Amino acid sequence: MTAAKGLEGITIENSEICKIDGGAGRLVYRGYDIHDLTSSLSFNRIRDGQEPIEPREDLSHAANHLYMLSGRDPDAVKVDALNKYLILLADHGKNPSTFTARFVAST
Repeated sequence: MTAAKGLEGITIENSEICKIDGGAGRLVYRGYDIHDLTSSLSFNRIRDGQEPIEPREDLSHAANHLYMLSGRDPDAVKVDALNKYLILLADHGKNPSTFTARFVAST
């Protein structure tokens, strides 16, 4: 008997709203390139009718995300926590508990 490595051959979910082209390093969400969506937009600011805060070149992706929410320099502990969370999501596109529950249910 041969066991598959990792998640080989296991589909957790198919998406109708995003397209992932891993070879090209591209993620398209509802027809929009994810880099265009995240470059200068903050959900809270757009929802509340406020002008978007432009990202700063001197900040990391996680730090910029927090900065663009408020316009204030982000706390280093929060930046580190968000960065780790984003790394976990990037691996499979779901938060860890949702992914684990679906994986366990499907195997």
